[in-house]
Amino acid sequence: MIDTESVELIEIVTHLIEEFEELERDFVAGEEMSFSIMEQKIPRMLSYLETFTSIEHPNEQEQLMRVMLPDAARLVIYRTLCAQKRLELYRQAYNDASCFGFQDAKAIYCRDVGNSIQDLGQLEKAIEWLQHAEQLYHSEELQEEIGLLKSDIASCMRKLGRIREAEVVSRESIEQLKKVKDEPCLASQFNNHGIILFELGKISEAEASYQQALLIQEELGLDKEAGATLRREVKIGLK
Repeated sequence: MIDTESVELIEIVTHLIEEFEELERDFVAGEEMSFSIMEQKIPRMLSYLETFTSIEHPNEQEQLMRVMLPDAARLVIYRTLCAQKRLELYRQAYNDASCFGFQDAKAIYCRDVGNSIQDLGQLEKAIEWLQHAEQLYHSEELQEEIGLLKSDIASCMRKLGRIREAEVVSRESIEQLKKVKDEPCLASQFNNHGIILFELGKISEAEASYQQALLIQEELGLDKEAGATLRREVKIGLK
């Protein structure tokens, strides 16, 4: 690819990334039509990503595009692509971020790989990837996401029947979400923690956890079914 073509393509893809980001903000704000527009743009995104991946010796800007594109389309990717396709996409993004030195992106994609593997039912392997992601979450911004990451791990443990381990990690998730004052995700996690406690036979504690979730939802004015999980879905948290 000659330099002029590369510059033009980077400009096009940069604009596409900005479109995805704006549409996701609109969707979170309640504009449902935004999701359909994002969905229509997915084939373009995958085509551009394939083009960048085919470049044998990418320059710095081309490397950046390869790493940024999957992240920009995160919400629609999780809602429209099957788990196997997401796994392939995010494993490539993880490898690119590792190779090109984008450490925060490497950590984020490590978690995406883990969650995609979880969706494929390979729970032990998913835990390995998610725990590795936790080790990579060094920056201040990513530290704020550890509560969600821990809830992913707790989810896998619960599905494997490792309930007591899940309880410990779930409590850690709640404490972390309290620290960063992530109230919508905290409400969701209190609900998930209640499920774990119920399975352990701790009925009164489970009820208290459910009530805490409802209290936060009511304080925030969130719909009991969808509101408390909206931000978690955008961030791709506990399944």
